[in-house]
Amino acid sequence: MVMIDLAMKAAKRLYYDAFLAPRGYGRPVPKSTWDAQYKDGVWDRVYSVHEVAHYMVAVGYVQHLLKSPKVLDAGCGPGYLLQLLNAFSLETYLGIDLSSEAVEKAKSRGIKNARFKVADFEQWTPEENFDVVIFNESLSYARRPVDVLVRYAGLLDEDGFLIVSLCRYGNHGIIWKNLEEHFAMLDSTTVENSRGQVWDIRVVQKRPVAPLHTLDTGSPV
Repeated sequence: MVMIDLAMKAAKRLYYDAFLAPRGYGRPVPKSTWDAQYKDGVWDRVYSVHEVAHYMVAVGYVQHLLKSPKVLDAGCGPGYLLQLLNAFSLETYLGIDLSSEAVEKAKSRGIKNARFKVADFEQWTPEENFDVVIFNESLSYARRPVDVLVRYAGLLDEDGFLIVSLCRYGNHGIIWKNLEEHFAMLDSTTVENSRGQVWDIRVVQKRPVAPLHTLDTGSPV
């Protein structure tokens, strides 16, 4: 039975690598796996000095482009980004994550006016709008990353924007390429740490719909 399970997992991984990843599909991780990893401290490495630079680029974009923004952190994890954002002025902050363990860690920071929700950002639909929606290392776990970003772009207030941060790993390149079809890039920063890990952090807005043009056939003779 164990051998059958391993074979099925291997087959699914081969299918993903051969057919889905090259098309820009992400690879979801089950809630149970996330909960176990956060409980065991697997993701405590995000607090490392090696990680702080790419977090601070996202923070810098938020604070430079908006004053006291309404922020949605899609895939907030244990709240490290919130901790850094909290040094500045925020009107509201809402963090969502699939892992209840991660959300409890984020809540334990005790930051006032911060709200959290255990939710799958691919399925969840909020009842409010935001100035900025941040996908910090989370978008690549969506089955259809571009579709997710297009949907969340509809939650933005006027002049709002999205921030996407992806580590250069797996199918990040095709995700960026697919996003370019729907989003205009306002700015991009690349960060490399001393361990050779590289992140791209981009500020994007949904491209406006091109107006329809009527064919001018001239005046009838």
